[in-house]
Amino acid sequence: MARADHRRLLGPARESLGPGGHCRPIVVGGIAEILGNGRIERHGRVLWSPAPGSAVETGARGLSFGVILGLTESSGAPACLARLAHVHEPVRTCNWDAIIHMSGFDEAAYIETVKRSFPPRLRQFLNIDCPIKIVDIGANPIDGPAPYAPLLAGGQTTVVGFEPNLEALAKLNQVKGPGETYLPHAVADGQRHTLHHCAMPGLTSLLEPNPAIFSLFSQFTAWSKVTRREEVDTVRLDDVNETAGLDLLKIDIQGGELMVFQNGLSRLQSGLVVHTEVEFLPQYHGQPLFSEIEMCLRAQGYMIHKLEPLVTRDYAPILLGKDPYTGHSQVFWADAIFIRDVTRLDLLTDDQILRMAVIVYDCYRSVDLALLLLREYDRRTAKGYGDRLFQVLRPLVSNQ
Repeated sequence: MARADHRRLLGPARESLGPGGHCRPIVVGGIAEILGNGRIERHGRVLWSPAPGSAVETGARGLSFGVILGLTESSGAPACLARLAHVHEPVRTCNWDAIIHMSGFDEAAYIETVKRSFPPRLRQFLNIDCPIKIVDIGANPIDGPAPYAPLLAGGQTTVVGFEPNLEALAKLNQVKGPGETYLPHAVADGQRHTLHHCAMPGLTSLLEPNPAIFSLFSQFTAWSKVTRREEVDTVRLDDVNETAGLDLLKIDIQGGELMVFQNGLSRLQSGLVVHTEVEFLPQYHGQPLFSEIEMCLRAQGYMIHKLEPLVTRDYAPILLGKDPYTGHSQVFWADAIFIRDVTRLDLLTDDQILRMAVIVYDCYRSVDLALLLLREYDRRTAKGYGDRLFQVLRPLVSNQ
């Protein structure tokens, strides 16, 4: 329905109801129960209750139709709901964008709230055995927990990690779980290279820092200063037996990612998801950028899924805001998540499709992609996993 039609249905935007005015629920997508007393529930949980003494016209009692985006009533409505205009006729299904536009509803916050209500781990929700194998190149957790931490928490997961920094390796071995193995190798092309240790350990790389780029941004000149150089032997990903049969490849080695991919083509053939740092500016001399990484992985049957996070910076001396990662003018780097091309799922086995669904759901909350994969799995196996997941995803279902 066109937005103009919704203006006709809703009346003047944000007009409040006077005492005794009629009101109706506005519902979009999902499932909710509008009970006889006006209380709104979903999956047995109360979403909203009218204030004592207020009169709420529910329209249809016991209605199982839609998540309540707004409810106008004569009194007691929450502030975010009271901004909705009154409705001149019953509205059962509405255009999502139009309702949000008219009501001032915070769509992003709503979606995040809904996502947090979903089952945290897909394997436990479906009650399935689905072992996942992860290879982590550059396993030092400088920026916090690994992106695959939810998989580890759910069990049935093994990790083979690489960390040439012996101090970081020792810390990893101190806290590792039973399914984790960490190796002291630098992964590249199997040749000997110079490792450039920087003042900020997270900038240490096999490549030489590029001062022409780093000097443009506050503090990076000091952070990228090379404090020492070390000759190191490297291994090829394809040559390390422990990496065979990987499902998720996570890599963060400051500019050496393409070299790893080019020397790990057989491992990429069995992989399902690649989580790699990518740069948009040459922070190091000779560093391949996002475009080259994408072309390499696309040639191996992958497609870009998301950039998360997408990190930005301000040119020195400007530094806007307190968040050093977002809200600035220049795109800087990102973690790029690549998945196997979903238009060629015929190239994947049933088990690969199921494992890919588990990874994207648990690690990245890509519930829509997980549903697509489970439905393909169901088409082949008639297990019904997609239908079970769909029931909890209804709040995000469009009426279009």
